[in-house]
Amino acid sequence: MKTVFTTEQAAHVWAQRTQEVGRGSNTSFSGARFYSYQTPIAEFHTTARGVFALVSSRSFSMTTNGRHLPAVRHALGYGSKESHKALGLAGVFFVPFTSVGGFPYLNRVDSLEELHAANLASMIAAARGTLATCLRAQSRPWTVYDPAEMVASIAEYADAFGGVKLWKRRDRNALTRELAATLEKITARFDRLDAKRNDPKEQAKLAHARATRAARFEAKAERERIAAVQKAAEQTARWLAGESTYNHARTDETGSAYFRVNGTELESSMGARVPIADAVRVFRFLKLCRENGRSWHANGSRLPVGSFQVSEIHADGSFVAGCHSVKWHAVEAAAALLGISDEVAADTTITRAEVLAGTSRN
Repeated sequence: MKTVFTTEQAAHVWAQRTQEVGRGSNTSFSGARFYSYQTPIAEFHTTARGVFALVSSRSFSMTTNGRHLPAVRHALGYGSKESHKALGLAGVFFVPFTSVGGFPYLNRVDSLEELHAANLASMIAAARGTLATCLRAQSRPWTVYDPAEMVASIAEYADAFGGVKLWKRRDRNALTRELAATLEKITARFDRLDAKRNDPKEQAKLAHARATRAARFEAKAERERIAAVQKAAEQTARWLAGESTYNHARTDETGSAYFRVNGTELESSMGARVPIADAVRVFRFLKLCRENGRSWHANGSRLPVGSFQVSEIHADGSFVAGCHSVKWHAVEAAAALLGISDEVAADTTITRAEVLAGTSRN
């Protein structure tokens, strides 16, 4: 007889009740009980009314919750009455306690009477909790609850495992009245809320409150924006003055970097440094492009600047080099800083042949 299966197959074999033992990946079954690792998560219980399956409604590990319990539910037909009948089951219940005994940390029960009483109490508490949640909600529930149906679903469990001895008629009727009263409170509460929300004065009040919140949010956002701009301006001013402030990726409103002299190099606020001699050579060609009103692309000739290459120059003299896109006003500011504004415009690019020969135009 085969006893080793996949997790899903082990659950199906257990549900068929055709053999006593079997195991899957971190699952197993012995007789009526199905285990995830060493924890019982489902068990068959036979009563005078037939065979019932109890499946755990607790939350366990990710694997148990995500694979083992779904395999058991699938093997039992996911609550389908036809599947239950085909499996020879009188019913399936999803409850906290499935088995007598177990581990102390799982709030173990030591008798069937204790098990069924605990499950019944949990189902009653769940019914009350569902309506209590609706009573606190801010919108009317979509589900239409019927106290009689809610009590009837609990009564199915009680009738399967003890009948009126487990849950007396007067207690069932008392719960029905209690749930009906809670539903009346829920209906009345949402009727009042709807009437209040539809009142013109209340709508105007809500509109005013929304407008006030929006104005506060916009004012806060504007204050934060102004503070950020001021902080950036202060940081940039300190950086331009020569301080070693963290100012990388700081640009002006046009996206152009700021520049300062650092020894024999021209340094950008985006963290790049080039020799001043290279900066002068590039400025002369930028000036030439601007005076002639023509653009330039690095195609056949090159315009190196330090460790970088100018890849594109626009007709207005602005240029692109790597991640730097520098507008003409920033070029003029850097030229003034270096005292080269009056430099003569000239073609200072170099051709591929000049690169190979190691010569350049000054």
